[in-house]
Amino acid sequence: MSEIKGLSKRKGVLRAIAEWQKTIWYPVTFALLGVVAATFGWHVYVPVLYILAASVVFAALFCDDVKVMLVPVMLIYYSIGSDVMMTTNVSRNDMLGAFELPGLINMLVAGGIVLTAVVSRLISSGTVRVIVHKRGILTAGMLCMAAALLLNGVGSPSWEIVDLGLGALMAAGLMAMYFIVLAVGSRSEGVTAYVCKLCFVCGMMICAESWLLIARTAADGTLFKMENGNFTGGINRYVLAFGWGEANIVAGTLVALIPPVMYFAYIGRFGIFPYIAALVMYFTVLILNARTSILMGIIVLVACMALACFGKRRDTARMMTLVSLALAAFGTVIAFSVIGFERVPGFLSNMFRVEQGDNQRFERWADGMRDFTRAPVFGVGFADGAGAGATDVNIYSNMYHNIGVELFGAMGIAGVIAFIVHIKGVVELLVRKFSAARLVLLLCPVSVIMTSTLDNFFFYFNVQLIYSALLAAAELDLEEKRAKALAACRKPKAGRKPRVAFTFVEAGMGHIVPEKAVAEAFEKKYGDKAEVILSHFYSETGDKDMLRFEKGFVDTVMSQSRSRVFGKLCILGNVLAGDALAQRFVMRMRVPDSKADRRALVHLAELDADYVFTTHWATATYAARLPDGLRPYTMMLCPDPYSNGMFNVDVSDFLMTTEAGAKRTGRRRMYAGGNVSVVPYPIRNEAYSLLGRKAELRKAAGIGEDEFVAIFADGGYGMAKLEETVKELLALDADMRIIAVCGKNEEGAERLRALRPGGKTRLDVYGFAENMLELMAMSDIFVGKSGANSMAEPTFFGMPIIITKCITPIEDNTRKYYVRNVGNAMYIPSPRKAAARLAHLAAHRDELEPYAENARTRAVKYGAEAVADFIYERISSAERPEGKYTVVNYNG
Repeated sequence: MSEIKGLSKRKGVLRAIAEWQKTIWYPVTFALLGVVAATFGWHVYVPVLYILAASVVFAALFCDDVKVMLVPVMLIYYSIGSDVMMTTNVSRNDMLGAFELPGLINMLVAGGIVLTAVVSRLISSGTVRVIVHKRGILTAGMLCMAAALLLNGVGSPSWEIVDLGLGALMAAGLMAMYFIVLAVGSRSEGVTAYVCKLCFVCGMMICAESWLLIARTAADGTLFKMENGNFTGGINRYVLAFGWGEANIVAGTLVALIPPVMYFAYIGRFGIFPYIAALVMYFTVLILNARTSILMGIIVLVACMALACFGKRRDTARMMTLVSLALAAFGTVIAFSVIGFERVPGFLSNMFRVEQGDNQRFERWADGMRDFTRAPVFGVGFADGAGAGATDVNIYSNMYHNIGVELFGAMGIAGVIAFIVHIKGVVELLVRKFSAARLVLLLCPVSVIMTSTLDNFFFYFNVQLIYSALLAAAELDLEEKRAKALAACRKPKAGRKPRVAFTFVEAGMGHIVPEKAVAEAFEKKYGDKAEVILSHFYSETGDKDMLRFEKGFVDTVMSQSRSRVFGKLCILGNVLAGDALAQRFVMRMRVPDSKADRRALVHLAELDADYVFTTHWATATYAARLPDGLRPYTMMLCPDPYSNGMFNVDVSDFLMTTEAGAKRTGRRRMYAGGNVSVVPYPIRNEAYSLLGRKAELRKAAGIGEDEFVAIFADGGYGMAKLEETVKELLALDADMRIIAVCGKNEEGAERLRALRPGGKTRLDVYGFAENMLELMAMSDIFVGKSGANSMAEPTFFGMPIIITKCITPIEDNTRKYYVRNVGNAMYIPSPRKAAARLAHLAAHRDELEPYAENARTRAVKYGAEAVADFIYERISSAERPEGKYTVVNYNG
């Protein structure tokens, strides 16, 4: 493939064609040919489709911009013609009868060529690899919806294989464009605007097809021939159908295309043309007489016009909105004058088909909820829906005509949950770095869901293509806005040293200890080159709201230590709400803790820092919300081996201490800003001076050189299984010494001091130990919960570990890392079994050697000074790093 692209660069004609395909005129030409294909029979559409297929093959071979592949993906479906006079009846009940055999065969061949060319190009460009390895904000919701669609009706007595086929078709329509567009956004520039341009072209393409069909049916006398009273001012909508959809579907597609067209009006491009195009599209919807689309379309159009009027330099938008309203009013008056004002009520009644009422929708909805009670888990399936009034062979026509009822009745609770997860992602797209431009884009999926409250548009393949493409475009728009915000960080003021703030937040000691190590190393090595600010962010203000907010973090950690269920619920809330919504809830929506939010923003600005380093996400969220130009360059280090959703805050540099953790975050698009680096774990510098001094330290502490020493610790708050395990171990009377470090849990320390161990077991009890590293260095094994620092420090000294508790899924991941990746840890959650294992190891110390060897050879690199070097490199660098996964390792 690369050799062929090189050929295109050497050959003038090939290069010129390839360059032309990158312009807007290629999709315009593609659309014009598509109009021809959709309008005439197989003697015309077959050669046209082969021409289009040839253009796609050429682009796949010679065009160096992969986003050109979006042209056939988005437009080819709307180029499907037919060989008979299409009607609604044919479209619904005899679709294969619309094509003659030669036309159908050649259409499938041409489609196969297009599909092969597109897939080959996506593979060769690495786009498919991005699809597989990079998760977007909506990926989980899309996969949940796909699973629910595939499982529709499973377990129901009425389930049949056609349900699986329909589910697969809908899943493909819903997911394909989202994953393709999003992945193409990683391989090409300006994809959001390009997708909107294609929607612009697609909308005009459908309008042209519609008006040509109207002209043709008017010429042959069928346009005004009454059929079942379905008229729009005398127009028979039953004869307005294509090979790819009938009038109702065409109108719904046009409504979905209005927001991406009006996106250009909002961003001020193409002058008056977006307004003209949107008005033409809506007028076409009126002629097609799709009641739901008419009602929802005007809401979407007015909303887009209103949004375009707000902001700076909106004179053209405001003028065109007024002109549009004036034209609408003038056109309405003229139309009613021609009709006759006395006949207007009858005309509107006929237009909205009042005599049909709800068209049996209420019966369908009631039937759907009855079906839900028959098969509540996965529903009854798509093929068995809408028993009330079901008359067509076409399954879509016999659906419940309401997205909520369809989810319950056809897909069950599984479908409802999947849809909620999906919508949660859409909401996150909207609220994260909110912009009105993105709101305009999201009005497309909103319009599809709105129209689906009275119809089935959400489940139509052709509407799904537009729906998912615009969701991907909105996500790419969010990524662009996030990247621009990160690039707009403040610059150090001239004439003074750069100010570097280390912000300490107490939410367990695992955040504070490594940050103190970095701060001390940085100040020692670079204190003469930068002004260092040591900020105990919440407590130093003395503000009661700030103090209460930090105490909320402490109380949460303590509650998680007491109850693992509570810890799991906290993470589950993050997963269900999504990263952005969970952060917003924790930081700004909890009363009264949220009162600290404004004061915290002010305080961060008061620090007047050019650079911020933190190991907790709270201060990073404040930095991300400061205005452009005032936002400090922010570096955030996650001390855990694997990160979690609360760390997904946009920062200039996100630092991990394990390559495994960095690779996992690298699977998520633009996680924490997209600049992920691996640095050594910032252990306190004094740890290095303690290496190899076990005998010396034991002698100073009065501990025998041959004693077996186990150190127990459950983090800074000492509230996991330390007491229980120590009591079980004392009962076994093993020949060993126990060093129990209870942290801030003074009550627990007093209870242990009150114990009177007899026999061979010795017990030393500490509260919050300032000499924790010394106690570690003189011990043989560590026992405790799997906090980040609690695991990293004993591993530094080459110690085996027994993990007795993981208070959250975060610590559960830490446990897995040290058990599986490093191999120096054992997980024994039962205090009785952990005590028994310790007693056995005290008598069989040789069994600890493999664990100790793994700790020495397979652990992460250590060094707070290396992290300090990283910070100073960023300060001295003229340019910020590229937004991609990198590995930085300063101590080799």
